[in-house]
Amino acid sequence: MVGPERRSVAPDDATVDAGGIRAFGLHADYRAWTCPELGPHRFDPVRPPRAFIRAPRLTPPLLRSTRGLLVAAVVVSVLLPLLYDRAAAAFAPTHGKQFATLFRSAVPGSSSVLPGFVGPDAQHTFNGLRGSIRAAQTAGVSGLPVWGSDVGGYSGGTVTPMLFVRWAQFAALTPIFEVGGAGSNARFWELGPYAVNGLREAAEIHYELVPYLYALAQDASRTGIPVVRPLGLTWPTDARAWASDLQLTVGDSLLAAPVTADGKASRAYLPAGTWIDMFDGERHDGSRAVTRANGAYDFPLYLRAGSALPFNARSPEVWADDWKTDDLLRPQRQGWLVGAGRGLSSQSIASQGATLTARTSAAGATTLTIAHALREQQILVYPAAPGCHVTVAGKPVPRLGLASLKHAGSGWAVQGERLVIKAAASPRTLHVDVAPCAVSA
Repeated sequence: MVGPERRSVAPDDATVDAGGIRAFGLHADYRAWTCPELGPHRFDPVRPPRAFIRAPRLTPPLLRSTRGLLVAAVVVSVLLPLLYDRAAAAFAPTHGKQFATLFRSAVPGSSSVLPGFVGPDAQHTFNGLRGSIRAAQTAGVSGLPVWGSDVGGYSGGTVTPMLFVRWAQFAALTPIFEVGGAGSNARFWELGPYAVNGLREAAEIHYELVPYLYALAQDASRTGIPVVRPLGLTWPTDARAWASDLQLTVGDSLLAAPVTADGKASRAYLPAGTWIDMFDGERHDGSRAVTRANGAYDFPLYLRAGSALPFNARSPEVWADDWKTDDLLRPQRQGWLVGAGRGLSSQSIASQGATLTARTSAAGATTLTIAHALREQQILVYPAAPGCHVTVAGKPVPRLGLASLKHAGSGWAVQGERLVIKAAASPRTLHVDVAPCAVSA
């Protein structure tokens, strides 16, 4: 994080006085953030304002009975953390709207009052990365869908450029993408060009996924289904899915097997269906494991064929007024990612009030319908068959080079195995048709 100064603050020996009991052994490991723009105010997580604390009194006689011990356990492990969460949420707005909160502890109900959570103090090792991948899935199914970790770990071990980049690739898929820690990852530019470029590539993926992650978080608040999911949650009858605990899905459309060791090759288990490699476009049949040769900046990340999701692609640049560094969304711009599958149809989750429906025929022709479309539309399509003809709003649009697409009103181009489609003046209901070469000839 650029700008705010990060400082460690050690709590003193003060303890919580709950009706005569001063020996709960509660310890709050926390970090305080100060920012010149926000002034000197800082909320102390160890000693929140007493006005916000309303906990039951735990007296010695109560603790001498089995029932009393159970009550105390509930208060300490469940009620007090939730009270603290509510206290922090109530306190922060008293100093204006410019504040951010990330919390380390949570219980059922915490996500209803707090915006997000960070994982444990992982070691600067690949073992720390593996633990964080499991922690992300555990947090999700525990009711904490908005979660993140310190890219590269927090303390212990040694941060290497490879570890830092592979961790960044995992973190790009989580709702919170945070760089920090007590090691050299807090000064990642000192790790060299590979680490800096790797972080840039991962950050770009995260920005592209922002509308999808945001829509999934909204869905999680309604249904409880997490953003980051264990494979077994989506494929509960697949024993190999349950065993693949170092893999995850983002929603039900993206599957990732983050690289958790040095070396170029890694294996990933792909459940039933057809899966499209996001980096090279290769399609793989599911219900089996595949071995992938990973490049310096890519990793096993697969799009489920037959799926569609909001996706604000940063590359290639197709707009004269291009995305800025810190853009999350644009008021009149939307992006989508479509993995076409023969004979399959899908509907994306809503993004900025719009919904995309994709249908692909057995011959490989794909029809896209965007309801409540914003004016500027950019669509990436992995076609079921090589595409040779594209119509936008019922009119054929020209095939252009990627560089020329940036200055055109509407058009399409080929980027590797995917099509890049641009519509600069979309009607409220937009129809896009992609015809394979055999059909359009």
